[in-house]
Formats: sequence, C-alpha cells, structure tokens
Amino acid sequence: FSLLASMKIVNEEWVRFASDGRKAMMETTKVPMRDARGKVIGVLGVGHDITKRKAYERALELSASVFNNTQEGIMITDLNGNIVDVNLGFSRITGYSKEDVIGQNASLLHSEKQGKDFYEQFWTCLKSEGQWSGEIWNRTKDGPLVAEHLSINSLKNAYGDLEHYIGVFSDITFAKEHEAELQALANFDSLTKLPNRRLLDDRLSQ
Repeated sequence: FSLLASMKIVNEEWVRFASDGRKAMMETTKVPMRDARGKVIGVLGVGHDITKRKAYERALELSASVFNNTQEGIMITDLNGNIVDVNLGFSRITGYSKEDVIGQNASLLHSEKQGKDFYEQFWTCLKSEGQWSGEIWNRTKDGPLVAEHLSINSLKNAYGDLEHYIGVFSDITFAKEHEAELQALANFDSLTKLPNRRLLDDRLSQ
C-alpha cells in the first residue's frame, strides 16, 4: 500500500467473473485515492479485458517460432520479387544470410538449369492461380546448384489485396542425385557406360 501511495501500478492478471464463471486476462491499472489533505484513503482500479489481444500475441509468437525454427527454407517477397524476409532454413540451404538478401531480387538465386520459358510459365501460373509448386534448381552463395521442391503462395491483407508472395522450399539435391544414379544403373552398362538393351528398347518404342 505504501508503494501505491507514490505511483500507479499496471498489471496483467487472470480474473474469473462471478456472474458466469468466465475467465479473462485483464490489464489493471491501480492508482492511489487521496483526500483533500493528500492522505491516501483508498485505491482506484480500472481493468480492460485483453484476452483476445493476448491470444493474438501468442499466435504471432507461435508463427514467429515456426518461421525461425522450421528446417524448410522460407522466403517472403514483395510483388516484384524483392526479398523482404527469410528464415534460418533459407540461410542453411542457400548459404545467404538475411543481411545478404534483404532488398535483393529473388532472381539472384536463379541457375541456368531453367530457361526463360520456365520462368514465364512460373509467373503466369502464380499470377493466375495464386500459387505454384514444383521442382527447381537454384544457385547457392558459393556457387554449387541445389535442387529444391518449392511451393509459393500469395499473401493478401485484410482487405483482400495482394501484398506478398511466400515461398517454402526443401533441399532435395540428394534425392535427385540418387534418382540420376538409379537411372544410369538401369539404362547403361556398368563397365562400358554404353546404353544397354533396356534403353535401346525404350528409344525404339518412342
């Protein structure tokens, strides 16, 4: 009470309402009440129900935790493809830090594996459907190529206006290399490296 005499106190506390048993998070502000001579004669308390606000804040915290800790790479761009945010998974897969890429265009990752037609179809699909998913080869910061399974979705604001694109990708380089090895074993002689009968039959049928 002596502390209240000199200052106001703001707390967040759970309160249960006697009328219906409902429990709510309240932000309470308590200040001393004084008489004409300045003597503290009581406490004035004002409370605001902040249950929804706290739930929203918690949801944002969870989203941030998922964004930062998922193993997949995540990249958010504006409508022109300029990068506005990336997560740690992005940096782990590409070798680029957040500081390297913020403000840069996502095209800095492009490899020569896909031609102009690929990206034209990519953007046509994204703008018409609002999403795109597929396999793509990108270049890491140090130069090597990495195969990715990439899914891109449109992000709209509360008014339904398109604001950003978010891309989520995983590194499938090992799987693609293993697939190529299996194809080689199936279609080429292991000693001579020449096409085998299976590949010949396939080409003849084509």
